[in-house]
Amino acid sequence: MAPGLPDYVARAAAVTGDSVTSLPVAARVAGLCAFDELETQALLRAAAASLPADWAEWSAYRIWNEVIARHFFSGRHAGRPVYLDLEEDLLEDLAQQIASDAGLVPLDPVRAFGRSVAQTFELRPNHAPMLEKHVRAARRWAASLPAQHSAAARSDGSHPPFVAALGLFVLAAEQMRSSGEMRSTNYYGRLTDLLEVGADDGASRVQEHFRRHGRVLWDYLNQWLSAFGGTLGFATAQAFDGRVHVG
Repeated sequence: MAPGLPDYVARAAAVTGDSVTSLPVAARVAGLCAFDELETQALLRAAAASLPADWAEWSAYRIWNEVIARHFFSGRHAGRPVYLDLEEDLLEDLAQQIASDAGLVPLDPVRAFGRSVAQTFELRPNHAPMLEKHVRAARRWAASLPAQHSAAARSDGSHPPFVAALGLFVLAAEQMRSSGEMRSTNYYGRLTDLLEVGADDGASRVQEHFRRHGRVLWDYLNQWLSAFGGTLGFATAQAFDGRVHVG
């Protein structure tokens, strides 16, 4: 790892191995820029040789998660409500942060972000619950937190691992609001579009499992923020459509 690179690159490298060692590679891993053929072959060889089995699914997600968590939970909302308002304009700004520092021009940030999150969901019919991996990761993360929350605890990689997943839920709601159609059916339509799930291959599953398990992740986020006593901002997630948390 070269000195002076942003912490989201360092965190990704720590998780995925030596493949993410530069801003250009980090931007490409995040799905914002295309790999050239030689880079693709090199990364695939590294993944096959030594990286975790879920590397392809989670490396892009982890970069997005760190960038989004750092933006919202840096402490600049201390003493005030903090809203996970991930709108398209902000997503584009964050994508630019990942890509332009490397001298690259980002591709479609919304699509890249949606795909990075979708790869961490179980979207296949008749398989495990859609958010099972995230719920398990959230439980492991919560169990590993130090008893005394502090700035040091935040800087050692303890940001919630599910922030980007929640960000996608909020992005769908923001798209719904901007359309002026505030029906729950429109929300789930936006969410399945972001996940690139068609009506015939799991749209109803997305709605069912989001209602069943989405609240769990929001509750973890609220508890984490509350444990810091407002130094990161006050928790604001509330029910949407009477059943789930969005925002």
